[in-house]
This record gives sequence, structure tokens and C-alpha cells, in this order.
Amino acid sequence: MKLYLKEKPRTLALVANDYALIFVCPPPPPLTSREKHKLAKTFSKPKPRCLIEFVPVSSLPLQDFKDITGARSGATSITGFLGLLPLKNHIFLGFVTKKAHAGSINPTQTINVINEVEFLCLDSSQWDHISQYPKDANAPDTSHYPCQAVTKLLSSGSFYYSLQFDITSNYQERGMNTEFKIIADGNDYFRRFMWNRFMVDQLISYRSRLSSTEREIFDASGFLVIITRGFVQTASISDVGNSAGLLTLISKQSCMKQGALYGPHGMDEMGNCAGFVETEVIYHLKEHCFSYVVVQGDYPLIHELASPKTVMGSGGATFPRPPEVVQHAFNSHLDLLQSQYGEIHVLNVSGTSKKTVQQDLSAQYRRSALAFKRTSPIPVSYTDLDLLRRLISKCTSSMLEKRIVDQFDKSIVDFGAFFYDATKEAYIGKQLGVFRINCHDSEKVHLVEHAIAKTVFELALRDLSINVSYSPGSLASSVWRVLEKIWASNAAELYRISTNYMVPSSDGRSAKGAAPQAHKAGIVGTMAKKYLLNPVTDHSLKTRHYFVVEKLLGRLNDQYEVTLHDPIHDYVTSELEKREKLFISRKEIGVFVGSFNVNAAQPEENLSGWLFPESSGFDSGKFDTAADIYALGFQEIVELKPGKMLNTDASNRNFWKKKIQTTLNSQFRDGKKYVLLWDGQLGGILLLLFVKSTRIDRITNIEGRVRKTGFGGMSANKGGVGVSFKFSGTNFCFISSHLAAGLNNVEERHVDYKSLARGLKFSRNKRIKDHDVVMWFGDLNYRILLGSEEVKPMVKQARYGELFEHDQLGLQMTAGESFPYFNEAEIKFAPTYKFDKGTGNYDTSEKGRVPAWCDRIVTLTRNGNELQQLSYNSVPEICFSDHKPIYGGFKAQVKVIDHTVKQELAKQLYEQRRLEVAKTTLDALYFNKQLNELTTLPVSGLPPPSSDSRKWWLEGGMFAKVCLVDGPTDDLVLNPELSINPFDVEGGAEQPPVFISRNEWKEAYVEKGVCL
Repeated sequence: MKLYLKEKPRTLALVANDYALIFVCPPPPPLTSREKHKLAKTFSKPKPRCLIEFVPVSSLPLQDFKDITGARSGATSITGFLGLLPLKNHIFLGFVTKKAHAGSINPTQTINVINEVEFLCLDSSQWDHISQYPKDANAPDTSHYPCQAVTKLLSSGSFYYSLQFDITSNYQERGMNTEFKIIADGNDYFRRFMWNRFMVDQLISYRSRLSSTEREIFDASGFLVIITRGFVQTASISDVGNSAGLLTLISKQSCMKQGALYGPHGMDEMGNCAGFVETEVIYHLKEHCFSYVVVQGDYPLIHELASPKTVMGSGGATFPRPPEVVQHAFNSHLDLLQSQYGEIHVLNVSGTSKKTVQQDLSAQYRRSALAFKRTSPIPVSYTDLDLLRRLISKCTSSMLEKRIVDQFDKSIVDFGAFFYDATKEAYIGKQLGVFRINCHDSEKVHLVEHAIAKTVFELALRDLSINVSYSPGSLASSVWRVLEKIWASNAAELYRISTNYMVPSSDGRSAKGAAPQAHKAGIVGTMAKKYLLNPVTDHSLKTRHYFVVEKLLGRLNDQYEVTLHDPIHDYVTSELEKREKLFISRKEIGVFVGSFNVNAAQPEENLSGWLFPESSGFDSGKFDTAADIYALGFQEIVELKPGKMLNTDASNRNFWKKKIQTTLNSQFRDGKKYVLLWDGQLGGILLLLFVKSTRIDRITNIEGRVRKTGFGGMSANKGGVGVSFKFSGTNFCFISSHLAAGLNNVEERHVDYKSLARGLKFSRNKRIKDHDVVMWFGDLNYRILLGSEEVKPMVKQARYGELFEHDQLGLQMTAGESFPYFNEAEIKFAPTYKFDKGTGNYDTSEKGRVPAWCDRIVTLTRNGNELQQLSYNSVPEICFSDHKPIYGGFKAQVKVIDHTVKQELAKQLYEQRRLEVAKTTLDALYFNKQLNELTTLPVSGLPPPSSDSRKWWLEGGMFAKVCLVDGPTDDLVLNPELSINPFDVEGGAEQPPVFISRNEWKEAYVEKGVCL
């Protein structure tokens, strides 16, 4: 990659792979006096903005640019673009100028460590002498250079990136797909490991608007580098099981917490924890790939430590927030881990400490964990580890590891690990849970993590039939030595980073040398005493390094994200939407939606009557004419009792997955089948998405989310499970939900609806309403506002229309309350609730519940013509539950995009657009109004409409102005014959003067009766 500079207007161009990424800053927009007064009053500046273009090099006049690649670093090329950093009212562009190979998780995916970076100011040449001054000469004073400290931080050797994959993610998340995908974009968990997110957020949005071909070039060229901080190391291990392998360890530190990132500082109110690190060990063989993840961090509690003595153990911890706030933050932290990994086993390594502070923290930690466990739909375990110093010193490493692992070996087996079999091209294992480890003592954390990893590693090798004997000199023993060595290096590096952050630069000691010296002396375990020599409050930790990190993360008061304007791509995108008929065709697919509250039963009964009803609208006898998608929602697959809800067993979920798949595929032969594409569970709510095997290649961007609504969002007994995906060019969203029960709880159901509608969010903040087709179904629990003695006779007489006039959901939708803008087909079936189990009789118990249409299917479409409902019915013959299953058959119109035609049209529009704005695009300086006009310039070539500052008839978009040098003095008057239309002059004629002298006026016009 090369960097080019043009002075007038000041423009920077990154060039690689025959494409150029161009940046130029417009001058500050013209402000009214009121706006100027407001800015002056608040001591603020206009927010930074920048024009950006991604164009072929052939359209860039490089002869007008100067190659400044490596002007200071001496590098012959730039290896990556870090993004835009606004500082001191200027915009700086960051580049990786030197890197080194840090590791390879497989032969095609490498990781680089950043050794040197450079920043160049985009809107000023004030610091060019610094960035272009040779380092081996007498460099100029850089004390006032805004990027000096950030440059030093990023060049410290603790930041990593890869051009083949998003390094913030883990192997299990991104899978074996070789396509570059930004996992951290829209994923709250992995976003915490993106250290340059402030610099690249706008660039990521810009990248998403590029065509797929342009994105591939963009990614491969290093025009967007995502960096993380921590540790990476790879070791090659040959002949293990007669196979060569790569052993890699990756640790990623979180940068999400507000305030101090390291040290014993608990977490913030959003659940972001200090010192949070995800460590992943990867073993890659030719035939197999194995990955395992553990996480560590400070106590996930909002707490304070009052003084240095507190850390040394003579004082206690305080909790400055109300218990409800502390618990809420704790829940947020573990909720995030659950959403990513599933089960959690909390390991409190300081659980048996005799120090007062750690006793206080451990006690609160235990209470919070048990409180979370009581409301969690996913299993959570808690263990206080007995790791006394005298025990560590007396035991051999193998004895110690066994003693550690024996306390939670069941979780190790239950969690499993990520496993991929290349010979079968199949995932044969998935990590279903994670160990969450905390302690101020890095030595203990290191021992526990290594013991877990070694145990899991040993189990994995045994599964591969590889000898793991510990005999002296055996090859397996060398594997364990390599693993231990890498893990020790990882601990030392994480310690070094923390120490550099924590030790104030004014204490006269070298933070840089503290970590290696401590590690060399064998006192890594006393890190808490080493780096917490000063009072451990947030205020005292605002060292120089603290502020440098805050600057990089964009947290200073005068830092605002740079807004990127793209006058060409924005316009092309809008024009493609207008011309979508040229490259988009419509195709009909069949969608079967079903919902069933199964009342915790696991029946042997055949469900073909529900899944293949004669009135579904599909031909159930032929695979080719059956529904393409089956979206099935279940409620109460477990009993709604505290003991059952809080210890949800996978067996219930697996039962329904297997039963449905068997039933669907039993109807067809010739190898044609339905595939379970996705499934999600929240407590007793289950959503299964089955797709025809011949349609899987049409589905992309699939992701699921869950949302609890029970007891104000704390319990999973009520809530919803949603899945979002794209079928060809159409976005679908299916939601299975279970809302609040009770005849009179209409308001509670309305609150549940709003909680799901607003809170069920997918990546890039996509909500339910942002999809083309939405299908919401489940036990919505709306009732009929009549007595049982009135309803039952009307049901027998099939007077469903009269009954529906008293249906709560119908009344809510009519009033625009719950489910506004949603549609529901006419109900022509009997109420589906509540029956005596095993019969078709409505409730005959003492409670005598009123029959109701609790189970419903409602739909929402963007344009109103994407969906045609074929059927809406129930299946009264299925009797094992107190509900009856319902179903709906739909024909959905999906967009089929011809990407070849689209790309060719985009190319034509792009080239045409460049010709139309060639005189005014990035070679000019624009004000805000001009930026808006450029994006609305019509393709016909007509100029934009006039504005107060600009007239369309002036060439090149020049600004309109009237120069009154002499001015209309008493001797001059306005020419009465001057037309108000500047073009009301015959061809070739000269425009009359605007002003004439008073004498001329008298001579020419007084006699004609023209008054002044």
C-alpha cells in the first residue's frame, strides 16, 4: 500500500491493488451569528467531517500527487490503515508502517503484531515536518504533537491484527469460512475487543455500502484494519500422532469499561469488567481443528477499595451503589457471556482468602452469582477454589492440576470444545459453556487456566486417538511443555500491559521494566502488591498512560467521531434502489408457520396432522410443492415451575428437534429432506427453523436473539425468541413468544409486546420492524371478554365472528395499542385454550377457564404485497396438551437479485456520476449545503437547484456574490429598464448596466414619466 499527498486542496490517497481510498476535508461550514454564539458559549467546535471516495486508480490523476510512503519510517509500503483519529480540532489518519509475524492459526490465516505506526494530519501541514523527518537524525520537538503518545502506545508491541479474519472473534464464532467478515460489527461481546473502534466505526459503515467485489479488494488491501490488544504466539508441533500441527494461544483484552481498564476496579453500571480477557487456545491439524476459550477478569461487582492498605488485606471493600444496581450490572455481565457461550461456571480463585477485602468481595460475589442462578434459564455454577500459597509450593504441577480440575471436572466434560473434522467437512463439537475466572493474583489465574486448557487439550487428543502418555522424553510430554511455556509467556505479557497502565509515570520507577523483572524474580503472584502501590481509586489511576488510552478510545471531552461523506457511493446506492426492477425479479416461496403450547409434554403422538394439514395451501404429497420454510414455535416445553425453569435441560429441546425433523422428512423419499437451519430456546420457549435442503444456499445473514419479559425482564418464564435471515434479497424475521397470562393482564401483555418489539435487536441495531417480512406467533395469551357460559354455546354454533368482537388482541390491534400495523387473517376455528388433557373438552375444572384464542399468528410486511396468506387454522385432533396447535400457510414474494446485472449497472452509474461531478468532487472544498446537493444531483446532468449561497447557472458551482465597490451612492440610481431575469437578453446583446447616474436617468426617463 502506498500513501500519496496533494497539497491543494490537501488530499490523502491510499493506493493498493489498483484502487485508491481518498480523503479530503471541506472547510468549516458557514455559520449564522446565532450558531457562532452558541459554539462560543459552549467552548465547542464544529464536529469533524471528511469526504471519502473509493475509486479505481485509473480515475485518479496521480501526477498531481506526491508519494510520501515511509517518508519518516523508511518503510517501502504501508501495511494497514488504522482509521481516523480527531485530536485538537484536527483529523489524523493512522497507518501501520512496520509489522512482524506473530502467529498462524492455520496455513492460510496469519496474525501480525504492530511494531510501528505513523499519523498524518489530513487538514493541516503543521506537523508534516514531524511525520516526514528521518528518525535517525536530530528529530524536531514532538512534545506538542497531538499523536505522539498514541503513536508510542500503538507501537508498543501489544497490538495485533489480521487481514484474513476479524481478530476480535474466536474460531467457533467465525467457523471455517474463509470469507472476511467483521464479527465485531453489531456483536456486543466481540466489539469490546476492538481497540480502534472509535477510529473505524464510520469506515465500517462506509465499507458496508460498497459492492461485494469492492469489499473484497477493500479488505484484502488493508484499507480497514481491526486491532486488538493482548498476546499472540504460535508453536509448531510436529509428529504428534504422525501429524504436523500448529498450537496457537490468543488473548484479547477488553477496552469497553468506563474508567480504569485494569486493576481491582470491578465494573461499570453496564456490566463491563476491569481486566477482562478472553484467552483461546487453538490446535490445528491437517484433518482436524480444535479450539477452547476461557475468560478472566476482576470481580464483576461495582465496588471501591479505599486505600493501598485495603489491597494489602487490612481493609475491606465497599459497594457504593444500591444492591439492585450492583445485581443488575452483575446480571448484564453474565447475560452477555451466556448469550455468547451458553452455560457459565464461575471460578472464584480468591474464594478462600483470609484477607478482609477479598472476603468481602467473595461474599458479595457468591450472593450475586446465586441470585443470578435463580433467575437464569441457562445453568450457572459457582465454585470457591481452595488455592492456598502453601499448597501451591508443596504440590507438584501434575498433583496441583489434578486437585484444581477435580473440583469442576464435570463442567469441563459438559462444556466440550469446538471441533472441526476436515475429512468430513463437518463440525463435530461445539463449546457449550465457559469458565469465568477472577482473582487479583495473576499466578493463581495462570495456574487454573493452564490446568483447564491442559485437561481439555488432553481429552481432545484422546478423541483423535493420539497417545498422551506422560512418560519422560515422550512426544506428548514435549507438547505439554510447549503449552505451559506459551501460557506462561501469555501471563507475563498481560501482566506487563497492566503494569504499564497502572504505575504512574511520576513515581520515578520504570513501568516498562517492572513486569519482566517481577516475572524473572518469580513474584508474578504478587502483582496486586506490585502495581497497586498507590491508592486504588479511579482518580489516582489517571496516569499519563490512562489518558493516552482514553485518547485512543475517543473518550476525551473534545473528541467526536469523524463523519464521512461519500457523494458518489451514496448517490449510486439511491439510484440503484430506483432501478431495482432492472436486476431484481420476484419469486414465490412457501412458508409454513406453526405454534403450539405443549404443556411440558413429550408425546409419542404423530404430528403429521399439524405439519401437513390438508388445508395448509401446500401439496404435502410432493416435496417440490411443499413449503420451503417451516418456522415452528413452542411454548412450555418445560414445566413453568421455578425448579424446572431455572435448570433447563437440553433433553426437552432435543426431543422436539428430533421429533419434528423425523416427521417432516418421513413424508418424502428420494433423499429430499428438510434441514434444521437454526434453533433457539429461552426457558420453555423454543423456535425451530427448518428449510428445504435445496434452498439453504439462498439463505444468508442468519442470527438469533432472545429476550426475557417475565417478572420485569428478570425471568425466562415469559419472553420471546427471534431469528433474522435473508432469503435471496428479502429480510425475514420470525418471533416465537409467550406473553403474560391471566384474563385481566392486558396491560402486562402490552408491556411484554413493547419489550420484545424494542428490545429484540440483531446486529447493526436491526430491529423487528426493519425487516421486509415479520411473522410473530406463539401463546400471546389474549382472552375473550365474555363469561364461559356465553362463550361455549357460541363456539358450538361456530359463531366465531361474534366472539372475535370481544377478543382482547383484536381490540388492542384496532385501538393501535399492541401489534400496531400487524395483520391477522380471519379466525374461522374454535378457541385453542383451555382443554382437559387428552380430550376435546374445554376446561371442566373448578377454575372453569373461559375458552380463548391464546395461540395466534400475526404478520407485518414493509410494502404490503410481500405476503399472501393461504390458510389459518388449528388442529383439534391433537389432544395431549391443554392447547391446540395452530398453523398458517403463506406465499411470500422474495427478491432474487442478479448480481452481475447489478454490478454492471452500478459501474455505469459510478462512471457517469464521476463525469458529472468531475469539476466539483474531491478536488473542491465543500460546505454542508453542497454536500447535500451533490448527493441529490440527477443523472440527467442537470445541475442542482439554486440555494442562498450558490446559483445553478454559475460554472463549476461557484458561489454567487455581488461586488458593490462604488455602491449605489446618491449619484447612482437603479436602472429602470433592467429585467429581473438575468437571461432576458437576446443572444449576443449586452446586459444593461445595473445602475445609472441620476443625470442619465433625468435625460432618458423624466420625459417618459418614469418616476424614481
